[in-house]
Amino acid sequence: MAEGDFSCYDPDNTKFINWLIPVAIITLVIILLVAFFIWRSINVNIDVAYLPNPWYWKYTRLKAAGFRRSDEEPYYYYRTVADNTPEQQLLDSLVLNLDFGPIHWNEAMAIVNPTLAVSCSNYRRLMLSRIEENPKLFNSKSWQKEPERSKVIDFFNTRKNIWNWNNTPSHDLCPVLAAIHATSLQIAKKIASVGFASLSLLDAGFYGKGIYFSTFALYTLPYFISKKDPVILICYVLPGNPYPVIESASSKHSLVGSPIKLGYQSHYVITLKNGNPPEEEKLNEKLYDELVINQEGQVVPLFILKINKSNIKEIKDAFDQQERPLQ
Repeated sequence: MAEGDFSCYDPDNTKFINWLIPVAIITLVIILLVAFFIWRSINVNIDVAYLPNPWYWKYTRLKAAGFRRSDEEPYYYYRTVADNTPEQQLLDSLVLNLDFGPIHWNEAMAIVNPTLAVSCSNYRRLMLSRIEENPKLFNSKSWQKEPERSKVIDFFNTRKNIWNWNNTPSHDLCPVLAAIHATSLQIAKKIASVGFASLSLLDAGFYGKGIYFSTFALYTLPYFISKKDPVILICYVLPGNPYPVIESASSKHSLVGSPIKLGYQSHYVITLKNGNPPEEEKLNEKLYDELVINQEGQVVPLFILKINKSNIKEIKDAFDQQERPLQ
């Protein structure tokens, strides 16, 4: 090409390249930012510091541990509990103190719902603050005017103290209980997704209006024996300051359908296997309990156990025959 001959020069091509380079850079930056925020949303460690075993809800372990995300929203994560896993170790430690007796299950599913866990952790943090700052309003001891209620509180403290995480001053004010709710598989999956209150499960029961739990799995037999797909939900429950109930459903001052007492966050009652509080002469029988809460933030599900119905008769016999040794 002779000097000064620009016949091969293409100004349009140069403009195209000059335009393409910044577009490519901007596109790359956008892709990297989107990838970062997706990664961050998956790997963020949520704040559940006010619950026992906070590792259970960390996003960082879910994929590595083989958890699957539910098909329906709100999403939760689940997996069958496998041998020699942290989930199995936690499940075994809970079952050990929840009086399962001969109850067996075909499958145990670990349930991880970070949204419900954060809500429960925040509820406990808030309740601790309220109880410490305004004990008259949130930590009433009005029951002390009736000394017969002290036996219920003693029983509650015994059940509370079997969990090592409650052996701190803060947990004494607002303890965390592992507790049982028996239902059907279909309802349990809904609870795992959206929680209890969203399903209108506030039962106008014998001991107040609310969601009912027991710290004795065997006691929940009447609630799952007739279900087509019976399951037991193991949950963390925050009773806060429990009101000790001694009134039976048929008594003049029964709490049937009543709201949680002012100054308390739950109702707690000792029961016999027939669901009634024990009379003095019945204290040699096996004792159980019922816990009534009314706030969804007071509970988070951990495990769904699909009950093996092949030994229902054995379970029923064990429930009917248990007696409490004389002290």
